[in-house]
Order: sequence, then structure tokens, then C-alpha cells
Amino acid sequence: MKVELEGKIAIVTGAGGCIGRAISRTLTDNGATVILADLTAASCQGMEEELPRSRVIPCNVTDEESVKTLVATVMADYGHIDILVNNAGINTPVEARRNIDEYQTEIWDKIMSVDLKGVYHMSKHVSAEMVRQKSGRIIHISSVAGVVALRLQSAFVAAKGGVIAFSRAMALELAPHNVQVNVVAPGSISNADFKDASKNIDLLSHIPAGRQGRPEEIASLVAFLSAPEAGYITGSMITADGGWTCGFMRNW
Repeated sequence: MKVELEGKIAIVTGAGGCIGRAISRTLTDNGATVILADLTAASCQGMEEELPRSRVIPCNVTDEESVKTLVATVMADYGHIDILVNNAGINTPVEARRNIDEYQTEIWDKIMSVDLKGVYHMSKHVSAEMVRQKSGRIIHISSVAGVVALRLQSAFVAAKGGVIAFSRAMALELAPHNVQVNVVAPGSISNADFKDASKNIDLLSHIPAGRQGRPEEIASLVAFLSAPEAGYITGSMITADGGWTCGFMRNW
């Protein structure tokens, strides 16, 4: 994906994860300066050396003061924020996945804090700067879990569904200020060897494309939504799921 992002300042939360790394790499490849925001600097180890025009600034998206410090630092050092990618997120640990009647409140609260409240914190403080400068792009990374429910992961489903609804409300409010807000909803994304992943029949049985997605495929969507050519797109959600949400992959 090649777009014109020269001179743009982008913040990517959860930058140290497989999707965050791919997004950060794609944005820098297209000319943007990328602020790599993750819980600790160690999460982004080696990324500053690997990516030109990148800078690690640790940030805890669940802590509003930490978010305010991040935004203030970026504004003081660069003067503007053009792109925000709300990518930070967590899911229910496999060993803790339960029906709702047995689901742990502590895990519910933690997921909501990162996946939904963290998106609110970042969006609130970055959009304030974008409104002042009368331009900006905000891209939320949700999940197909926000579109179709997954068993035993009710908090993740609720949070990711909330991100989609929140995005539409933001799009309505920010469009008059030339700030576009959109959502990318990934399906199963691999951070491992694809030949090994393709052996997992249970994992792939619900994906018509017959494979997991690549982090770079999510990054390309983010780059497109950040580009000048996408200036009339706001309040939209794009699923990148190999057909997962099209319907049932079974014979009736």
C-alpha cells in the first residue's frame, strides 16, 4: 500500500503487538512520523531502530493522566497530531473463558478498561487537538467479535461492539471539524508461520478464505483510511476477516 503521508504525525497505541507493529511500519513506510505508544518501552523493543521517523513514548491508555501526558508531549514536540490509531486491546485469557454466569468481574473490568475506556481516553484528548487544527483521522481497531458474538468472551464482545458504536457517535460529532473516524474489524490474524497455522482445522473452519489474515493486511486498511483519498469516508466499519461475517460455513 502506497499513500502520501509525508509530514503527518501519527500515534499508534498497542504499537508493540503484531498488528501494532505492522501498522507502525506501514505508516512510516509511507512517510509518517509514528509515536509508538505502548504500556512499556520494552514492549516496543527494537522498533525505533527498525522504523525511520518513529519514537517510543510509553502510555497506559487506562490512565487518563498518562494519556494527557502523551498528547501534551507530542503536541509540544511536533505541534500537531494527524492520525490516531486506537489499536491497544486485550482479550479474555484462554484459561479464564467462561459463560456469563461464571465470568470473572475482575477480567470484565480489565478488558473494558483497556478496550473501551482506553479508546475513549485517547479519542477525547487527541480529538481536542484535531478539532483545533480542523483536520485529523481516527481509526479504531475493533474485531469481528464486535459484529458477531464469540462464546465465553462476553467482555471482549461487549467492548469491541462498544468501540464500533462509539466510533459512529464520534464521526457524527467530529465531521463538521474535518475529522474522520472509522473502524477496522479484523478476524483471525496470524503472528506465526502460516503453514503451521493452516493445520488448525478448528480455527479455520469458520473462515471462507481458508486462512488467517496477515497483520500487514490490517495495516494497509489503516494506511488507506489515513490517506487524502479517504477524506469522504467517516463513520464506516471495514471487516477484514476472510468472509467470516458473511454467514455460516456449513452445509444445511
